[in-house]
Amino acid sequence: MRRIRITIFMIVATLICIGVVMLYSSSAIFAYDKYNSTTFFLKRHLAHLLIGVILAIWMMSLDVRKLRRWAKPVF
Repeated sequence: MRRIRITIFMIVATLICIGVVMLYSSSAIFAYDKYNSTTFFLKRHLAHLLIGVILAIWMMSLDVRKLRRWAKPVF
């Protein structure tokens, strides 16, 4: 089970890295023209990515039994 988790983590990390590189390479010129900074969209993306990672770690640390208690009121 641990090996599967590590494999999934490595796949997700690789996809995130590829996405960050693609975002920077596709938006650098536009960001420089519009915002005078080639890293404008990269910084925004990394900030949102950091928020997502923090929320994902927080959700993984929650107990499933506590989440089931909230399932009916949410849905």
